[in-house]
Amino acid sequence: MYKSFRWFKRKVAFLGDLIIVSIQHLRNKSRNMSKVTKGEVYKAIIVRTKKKISKNDGSFYFFFENAVSLINKKNIPIASRLTGPLPKKLRINKFLKLASISSSGFF
Repeated sequence: MYKSFRWFKRKVAFLGDLIIVSIQHLRNKSRNMSKVTKGEVYKAIIVRTKKKISKNDGSFYFFFENAVSLINKKNIPIASRLTGPLPKKLRINKFLKLASISSSGFF
């Protein structure tokens, strides 16, 4: 379940959009030590999408999974690390902390 911040009554969200998410379930491994609990509502930024994204030079890229990063009210990521690449489109001053906790950086 999500709700987009940018547009009223919009059904889809794209890379870099801020959304509101509800935690549906947690992995068994992280239930005891997790910073989040089931049923809580958080803000999140979309980090990877399966949809193809075209660049200005005509090429395109896509990921094999959809992924978000949870952020708190001050737009600081809750996570201590991010696995996988981040697109250059997310290199915004508002979310530079995402680059520092990412394992592979921007591509």
